[in-house]
Amino acid sequence: MNLTLRERHNEDLPVLWHWMHAQPDPEWKRWDAPYFHSAAAPKSTSLEAFTEQAQAALPTAHQRIIALDGQCIGQATR
Repeated sequence: MNLTLRERHNEDLPVLWHWMHAQPDPEWKRWDAPYFHSAAAPKSTSLEAFTEQAQAALPTAHQRIIALDGQCIGQATR
């Protein structure tokens, strides 16, 4: 198995959407930094809206895809 950090590809977007928006109260958010919880919870975002917004955003060095054997399994930021 080969675990890498790489730039995001368009085919990664459904996986990222699933982790960030498919569930209203995912387990991972319970372990997130406490200052993220002070703001109101964002409304659910459709896959289409998420994809459109992500494709319009410029690439950033502060976000990397966690890829296992080339397949997106998550994202690391800063």
